[in-house]
Amino acid sequence: MIPAPPWMRIACSLTATAVSLAIIGLANIAGSLGAGWLGQAHRMKWILFWMYGTRALAVAAYLLLPKNGSFGEEVIIDSAY
Repeated sequence: MIPAPPWMRIACSLTATAVSLAIIGLANIAGSLGAGWLGQAHRMKWILFWMYGTRALAVAAYLLLPKNGSFGEEVIIDSAY
């Protein structure tokens, strides 16, 4: 087993919903700042093109990957102190 890092011990004390919402919120903040930074150097229509293109590829990969968990190996994380 792999020992859990300290930040995960704190996260494990929260509910899964709260952690999921926090991750989504942080990703939104990082994405907004990154898009704004890129928008200063490139045309926004190309930034949108690549955003939607990578999103479409991610959804396609999600739909095409096996659903039975046979892809890769499972990693067990020990959250005990």
